[in-house]
Amino acid sequence: MEQSSFKKDLTVVKNWWVLLIVGLVYIALGIWTFSTPVITYLSLSLLFASALLFFGVLEIYFSIANQEKLNGWGWYLVGGIFDIILGVMIFRYPGLTAFIFAFFVGFWLMFAGIRAIGTALEVRTYTASAWGWFLLIGILLLIFSFFIIWNPIFGSMGLVMMTSLALLSAGIYNILLSLRIRRLHEHLVL
Repeated sequence: MEQSSFKKDLTVVKNWWVLLIVGLVYIALGIWTFSTPVITYLSLSLLFASALLFFGVLEIYFSIANQEKLNGWGWYLVGGIFDIILGVMIFRYPGLTAFIFAFFVGFWLMFAGIRAIGTALEVRTYTASAWGWFLLIGILLLIFSFFIIWNPIFGSMGLVMMTSLALLSAGIYNILLSLRIRRLHEHLVL
């Protein structure tokens, strides 16, 4: 039986730990955002811009390091570039209103959700155990994005809580994916 290209690609992926770090930072930011809801919206937008720049650089590094080994490396490259562009835009215009910032967050989450769903469908081709979780997290990210885009002025507290939940979801997704890559690599190397 022929091994699927996604499974074969994951066995040679280097630097799985980059996705683990991204996931842990997402979770830390989600917890911090949830525990400090009185932060001004400007502070949240600057924190978000900093995180986007950091994640963008890591995702670009991951995609370039694995461009010959991973079929979907271009999605990580595009995601990293998208993160950096949004981060720079938010830094350039720090006085963005909550309305505009909500759209930035919403569309960023939409892209992350679509990417997570795509990964779930790829993972489904070689394992029945983990793809459902990836799909669920991708759907949750899309739901969060639609709530934020649909009603961007539902108050800074609501957006802070939704952003916190979305960051936690994105963190769990990245951690699960990194551990799956590591486990698959270790299993096939032994």
